[in-house]
Amino acid sequence: MNRVPAVVVVAYDRPASLDRLLCSLQSAQYNVTDIPLLISLDGGANSEVIQAAEDFEWNNGEKKVITHQENLGLKAHVMSCGRLTKDYGAVIVLEDDLVVSPVYYQYAVEALTYCEDDQSIAGISLFSYHIKEFKHLPFIPLEDGADNYFLQVPSSWGQIWTESQWADFENWMDQKVNYDSVRVPTPVAKWSDQSWKKDFIYYLVDQHKFFFYPRVSFTTNFGDAGVNHKGEFARYQVPISLGKRSFQFQKLSESISKYDVFFEWLGLTEKEYQGLEFDLYGEKPSFLAETQLVLTTRKVKNAIATFQATMLPLEANYLQKVEGQGINLARKEDVILSKRPMSPEIHERLVGQYSKQRHWIQYLYTLMSELGL
Repeated sequence: MNRVPAVVVVAYDRPASLDRLLCSLQSAQYNVTDIPLLISLDGGANSEVIQAAEDFEWNNGEKKVITHQENLGLKAHVMSCGRLTKDYGAVIVLEDDLVVSPVYYQYAVEALTYCEDDQSIAGISLFSYHIKEFKHLPFIPLEDGADNYFLQVPSSWGQIWTESQWADFENWMDQKVNYDSVRVPTPVAKWSDQSWKKDFIYYLVDQHKFFFYPRVSFTTNFGDAGVNHKGEFARYQVPISLGKRSFQFQKLSESISKYDVFFEWLGLTEKEYQGLEFDLYGEKPSFLAETQLVLTTRKVKNAIATFQATMLPLEANYLQKVEGQGINLARKEDVILSKRPMSPEIHERLVGQYSKQRHWIQYLYTLMSELGL
């Protein structure tokens, strides 16, 4: 594998965003030389974007501007960037509304070296989640002493692929797997088929693979208006690492900080826990065939044990055996899937404020009382 991954910037019609990203790339620290920079412009790119790409001076190696003749759209554009792994061995893909940490490249090289022989890893993220995607509640991976955690969700805000990782994904795509047989969060299933990330999520779940995530982020997302959203939000703005560090990574087989596509914990590896599934966000539409017990914030017909929902992350309440109410341990057939998944009180605890959910529920109860219902 090439120890000098190419940097690939994906751009189309956001000149200010591109300038901001390129500036952060230029000011970052590099401990290797001859780093290829490829700026990939989709067909019909904004003239200011083209000018910014052409004028940018890259002091760390060869710069190449790739100008696509036709408009590919974001999915096909990112897929074309993934295929550059065949030419460069490994690529760091950055959409233009990102900014990189000054030490992002050090992390990229060291993470690639650490993961290169692990077939369970389908990619490496530079971004680190603070908020659970699909439901927008806080996400706090368990602290296990390592500088990384594992998640069955691909990164789209700074991702690294090797040639073999990308080839495995495209080979899987060619198999035309029936998506209906793969369990993913409901919002993901409803995403447009023009989302490369949707395909990659199904791939991770179907093949039991993971993305390797840093505990401290090396990119942050400005959420500028673009193809997929209207912009003007800072939901995925996170602190980035500003100084050099000595990394202590951990393999998937060793880690207790690993999470499924629902951002639910998978860290219990002992044989006696193999039939236990976590549903603490109350989002799963069904449970796995091998599941016998479920730990959930949903209502249940009969609880075997109950725990408080006070410690964060929520799974810590089970690990520390914090007895109380809020989290139920029950047989999977006793979980009431049709009920509202998470109580307003737990929701408030997660978001740290009086929730809109509780406001409207309380309003509805008051209105029903006044109407004598």
